[in-house]
Amino acid sequence: MRSLKESLSDFKLKDLSKKVNPYIQNKKNASYFSLILSLISFSLFGIFAIKPTLSTASSLTKQISDARIYNSKLEEKINNLVKVQAEYEKIRQDIPYIYGALPDSSNFTKLALTLENIASISGTALEGLQFNPVSLSKEPKNKKLQNVGFIASLTGEYENMQEFINHIINNQRVIIIDEISIVRSNESTEGAKLKINLRNKSYYEY
Repeated sequence: MRSLKESLSDFKLKDLSKKVNPYIQNKKNASYFSLILSLISFSLFGIFAIKPTLSTASSLTKQISDARIYNSKLEEKINNLVKVQAEYEKIRQDIPYIYGALPDSSNFTKLALTLENIASISGTALEGLQFNPVSLSKEPKNKKLQNVGFIASLTGEYENMQEFINHIINNQRVIIIDEISIVRSNESTEGAKLKINLRNKSYYEY
């Protein structure tokens, strides 16, 4: 049989265990609670700390994507401008001839000087030059093809008249001969001098 001393020892241990166990259990619970609270705190901190970073990263990604699209479009426009410039360089030498063929005004004075010069070169005499009236109103926003009609009266020999007409046809400014009236000059007593009336049109943009 167990001695009284042993029985008392067991009783004391059990009693101590009862007293200590709640304390230990409370300590464990406190540790678990503290750990859980720490984990929750870290999680919340991570969410609030990382969210702005993720938002910033997303915004930067979109900006980079938009910048790439913009750069692509800009590069395409630059390439198109380079192509246009290359095409322009091909025709740049011809531009003065284009404006000469189709000026931006009727420019009667220059046209009259051109006809006088052609008459002098071809050996004919320009006796008369009459222009039809044209509108001198304010320049419109959208230009259209216009024409100015005129009649040129000349005298000269047949070969000279033919040369004058050839110069008119090949002149830089577009001149269309609508009608040619030929009569023998009454004032001529030698050779086959003729008098011609040319009804013409010259075009311009206005």
